[in-house]
Amino acid sequence: MMLTFLNKTIVLVCVIVMTAALMACGHSEDPAQGAPQTPNNPQTTAPERQTPEVDRPDEAPAPEATPADPEATFMPEGSPQALAVLGLLNDPQTNERRLDIDAAIDQRAAHWLVRTRNGQDRRVQTEDDVPYASIDQVKEVHFVGDAVLEKLMVFAIQTGYLHDDGATIMGQWDGVTFTEEEARATLSLVNEATFEELDQEADLNRQAAESIMNFRPIRHVRDLSELPHVGESALRNAREYAMEHYAHSRGF
Repeated sequence: MMLTFLNKTIVLVCVIVMTAALMACGHSEDPAQGAPQTPNNPQTTAPERQTPEVDRPDEAPAPEATPADPEATFMPEGSPQALAVLGLLNDPQTNERRLDIDAAIDQRAAHWLVRTRNGQDRRVQTEDDVPYASIDQVKEVHFVGDAVLEKLMVFAIQTGYLHDDGATIMGQWDGVTFTEEEARATLSLVNEATFEELDQEADLNRQAAESIMNFRPIRHVRDLSELPHVGESALRNAREYAMEHYAHSRGF
């Protein structure tokens, strides 16, 4: 009986093994029926798709830069504005503080403008002074550009250095501006006029007239402005009277 049971068991195991083998064979794939393989020859590959070129309208070339005109400036040489700036800078009363605080330009520009004008000894009204003769000369000074020049122009106009007739401004003393013509006429007046003419006709007042008579000859408007009792009013009256009575008669 034991033998019969063993035989049945062996037969059952064999059936299970054969069934599993048959199932495995049924699921196996034929390599010929598998996924298509990539051909080894690269020339058989499909050609790349190329994007056709599209005709584009010609692009306009960038405009060429217009060369800067050296004469094109807001302050041409010789203009009343330029002469006003030169008059301001050459005025002995124009110092670093005046340019920095009153004209409100860059402090460094103010320093170099005064230092350059004053020469090597850095003192105004000495033999080595280098007065400015052109705006180009001013622009060569350290830290001076268009912004500084514009502020100088505005300040020069506000403080009376501008003369629309293009006259050369000699300077300003005690707030009174003198052109070269006005300075020559005024010096002729104070050196040639009588005491009565200075006191009464030119209306300089008696004390100013006495100072002028005592300190003749007077060679510069600066010297005139430094005399006792000669201030803004006397300088202004002398300038106006001299231009009316001394300039034209003496061919200025």
